[in-house]
Amino acid sequence: MNGKTLECASNFIKALSTCCDELTTKERIVIFNLLSGLSQKLVGIRHPVLNVRLVEANLVFSNDLGADSITLSEDCSLKESIRNQGLTMPIVVGQCLGESGYTVTDGANRMEIIKAEPDIRESLANHIPVVVINSMKDSTAHSINEHGVE
Repeated sequence: MNGKTLECASNFIKALSTCCDELTTKERIVIFNLLSGLSQKLVGIRHPVLNVRLVEANLVFSNDLGADSITLSEDCSLKESIRNQGLTMPIVVGQCLGESGYTVTDGANRMEIIKAEPDIRESLANHIPVVVINSMKDSTAHSINEHGVE
């Protein structure tokens, strides 16, 4: 990369940093999502985990298979972990062609906690960090859910 390109990128980041305080949460989220996609493109690695997006919580739905059942103790531990450390992994979702919402393929317990616990939901500005697997088919969602680890 040449010096001019690095300088341009540096100036862009500085300019964006200086206006952050003036932006609404919604504007910040739009910019975050754009930058996440750009970052994935920049590194040239097409793994979905490199493009985490924030989507409105009301657009994320459980799949027909439901979440793996966890004990009350595990549920309490997961809530406490999210409260103390924050959410450390995005929820994996699929989006079928022609649909506006997202279906959880991995992370259903975390998603349910985010939606059910007002303090956690508010800490995420009523959004859920997701990694989108495009054009999901039911069999693919089932396969990912089977092998996913909560």
